Amino acid sequence: MLFSHPSWQEDQVLQEVRTYLTARAFQVTNIDRDREIVTLSGRVAPSFGFMILLVLMAAIGFGCLSLVLGTLLPEYNQWFWLSLLTVPGVGIFYWRGADRVEQVSIGWRSPDKLWVKAHKDEITALQQSLGLLRQ
Repeated sequence: MLFSHPSWQEDQVLQEVRTYLTARAFQVTNIDRDREIVTLSGRVAPSFGFMILLVLMAAIGFGCLSLVLGTLLPEYNQWFWLSLLTVPGVGIFYWRGADRVEQVSIGWRSPDKLWVKAHKDEITALQQSLGLLRQ
């Protein structure tokens, strides 16, 4: 994605981006001097609160599904409630998948355009934090 800023200078913006990413525990992993691109990596840890929310939502969802299916098929009512045993698996699935390493690549594309390649959440956070304008 390309960004610009109403009143920036190259050194100032690079310093702000570097400070922002360093504060978020990103570290420089690669510098490509030919293409003028810097790649930073950082570990994204799973959120305990989000895991609890997902498990709670799964429990409510499976509970509602069991209630509806138990009402429609009363002879199998007790079996539908066994689906609630899978709820902890939702939390485990999230926890294992959310712990990952993300990469952010930044570089200049013209005198006043900053190029950023990253996960969309990182791009959004960077844009909002530094007041960057999308191109």
